[in-house]
Amino acid sequence: MISLLILLFHRLKYIGSIPLCNGIAQRAPHIFGYCFILCWRCTAIYITALLTFIYWHQKKTVLEAKKVVYALLLWIPMAIDGGLQTLGVWESTNIRRVVTGGLFGIGFMIVVLYVYQCLEKKIYKGGQKDVLYKMR
Repeated sequence: MISLLILLFHRLKYIGSIPLCNGIAQRAPHIFGYCFILCWRCTAIYITALLTFIYWHQKKTVLEAKKVVYALLLWIPMAIDGGLQTLGVWESTNIRRVVTGGLFGIGFMIVVLYVYQCLEKKIYKGGQKDVLYKMR
């Protein structure tokens, strides 16, 4: 835990020079000469997750388990790309990082929304809105 805090303080010291997530400036977008706080992959994850949430919120669609399986498949490209890069098989490009991060962001948010819907059904089943208070 202490080493994680030391790493965080070290990265915060260099905000604008390196991203917080991986600390490699070449893997992050640069805006007006400053390094963005997140790398390309993390930026794509957050943006696509947010857009997926906004889309779901507007459409109010009910997610079935089949869609969650497809969503989990969207995690695979990032796992392969990041894993092979970590093993030194290849050096990923920023475009590949954006694409794999974007796919993961969509898949991750679909899984989160599905879990939310399942919990919401359990909590509000039968019109009992005070179930959370009764469980304590």
